[in-house]
Amino acid sequence: MDRIGTKTAAVLSLVFALAPHAHATEEQQITAIQDYYCAAQEATSDTFFRSSFDYSDLRQEFSNLAYTVTLLPDVRANVNNFDEVWGRSSAGQPPGSWPGVNFYTVFKNFERNKFVSVKFHVPAGVDPTLSGAFFHGENYPGPNLTTAISPVCGDFAPVAPYCLTTNRGPSARIAAWKISTGNPAVNACALTPGQDYYINIVLTTPDASHPDCSGNLCKVNVQNTVN
Repeated sequence: MDRIGTKTAAVLSLVFALAPHAHATEEQQITAIQDYYCAAQEATSDTFFRSSFDYSDLRQEFSNLAYTVTLLPDVRANVNNFDEVWGRSSAGQPPGSWPGVNFYTVFKNFERNKFVSVKFHVPAGVDPTLSGAFFHGENYPGPNLTTAISPVCGDFAPVAPYCLTTNRGPSARIAAWKISTGNPAVNACALTPGQDYYINIVLTTPDASHPDCSGNLCKVNVQNTVN
């Protein structure tokens, strides 16, 4: 429960009352709630819950992003979109496509009780030797992070190996990936060409005190690397 925070705890209590799947564990319920709201944002149909409750307090949609130690200039971006987040190395550049650039991005206002789910597409003709990773940056790192790569938005319990890390601090590798058709010896989350994925990020302990946080907002630094 600490991973998602007090707001989700309140939502969860209501879901327990509304959901027809009362036998599900709390972890399954949390994942389902996240999936519900992601589906709503992506204009797809929900298959788990059939209520009119608003889950819009869960997935963060926008943040000011910076690429310098001074945190200026910055750019207001849709953080659901990989190109907007890691497709550039300065606020003045137009966004590029996945796998992005080798640079760090500081979320200047990562909301404590929300998660970020950044969508990207792996092209069908991708180089099978391609690999990469995300690191918890050192400048304005923010609180420790729990991170997952999954074909499901908001999924923090992926079944594929090497696709989840929990409670990672500054300088730590928080997600590593490879193309499923190559690099068999690399221990990383395997991505299938032609498929959409999400990198899901949440503060492991949202209510913890941290110098990079003020009120409900934290600075969080995530560096993208491509090999």
